[in-house]
Amino acid sequence: MNTGHKIFFIGVVILSVAAGSRFNDPSGANGNPPASIIVSTSDQKPIPENSSPVATVEPAAQNDSTTGSNIQVSGQPEILSPAQDNSKSALNNDALLKSDSASGIGAFRQTGSDAPPEIQAQSALVADLKTGEVYFRLNPTLRWPTASLTKLMTAMIALKNIDLAKPVKIGEENAGAMEEATHSMDFPQSDSGQAGQATSAAFFKPGDVYSGNDVLAAMLIISKNEAAEAFADAYGRADFMMALNAEARDIGMSSTNFSDPSGLSVANQSTALDLQKLVLNIYRNYPKIFDITRKKSATITELNSKKKITLSNINTFAGTTGFTGGKTGYTGDANGNILSVFSYGGRPVLVIVLGTDDSFGETSAILEWFEKNFQKS
Repeated sequence: MNTGHKIFFIGVVILSVAAGSRFNDPSGANGNPPASIIVSTSDQKPIPENSSPVATVEPAAQNDSTTGSNIQVSGQPEILSPAQDNSKSALNNDALLKSDSASGIGAFRQTGSDAPPEIQAQSALVADLKTGEVYFRLNPTLRWPTASLTKLMTAMIALKNIDLAKPVKIGEENAGAMEEATHSMDFPQSDSGQAGQATSAAFFKPGDVYSGNDVLAAMLIISKNEAAEAFADAYGRADFMMALNAEARDIGMSSTNFSDPSGLSVANQSTALDLQKLVLNIYRNYPKIFDITRKKSATITELNSKKKITLSNINTFAGTTGFTGGKTGYTGDANGNILSVFSYGGRPVLVIVLGTDDSFGETSAILEWFEKNFQKS
């Protein structure tokens, strides 16, 4: 074999080896690289804070510090991050994704530099309701007893599952049995004059029958505990409580628990961020709740006797200009809670204040500060 033949033979061998390695190496098979699995941090499910509901109120220091350094005010609106939400939250629910002229931009811009008011509340929040942008927050993940704010979820479940045009009978176990507790709800004893005036009428006796709509009005306007219990009994109390908690999960209230329909139990707990989701769901899907809560008064009728009863709203904001709707709450464990939606710049602005001696005063102070320092974009 001459030199030329040797060179040709060596070349053929080299090409054969290279081709063989190409088809036997999975990294180059069919000319495509091997499949790789990429795990994105955005796909990892976050573990929600305090994901397991508890029946006791933990000290604020174990949840969020209540010092002023944790009050966050920003001219750059803050959108809830995925870690604070979940796939079924109200903010991501297809039924709620309606067009909003402010979507993708800040609904409000900061035009002033005043410091926010000093408040005694354990938790507070100010946000544009439709976009979810938060402009003021104090301990927003602090779990706190909801007191009568619970009745907002009870109203949702009643509207969703009960024909309110039909009569609802007041049972023996509900009528009058909670009257003393009713007086302790929504206002501290020092403010009981207003609450007493609204709830002093001894109605809801055993065997009384009201339309479901009138029971709803009594529950929302004067925070009648018996009304909440009547809805639970009409539906089946165990099933009603399951529905309350299932709805909370469905709209992303991962740090919320309901143990009764009225809010008497300290085990009824939520956070400002969870309540924001609840209010958005009400605003979008159950506007009747806010239609009722913004009224100064309403008249209901006991169907057997045809007796008419006038209810005066215990919420000081009811009937005032700009107030869209909301709910008050008070127990000894929760202190004063209030959740309010106001119209400002043609947009719904949510103010939540939890755990304070002056829920109306602190809400007014926060709203005044916001309106002075933020303008519609």
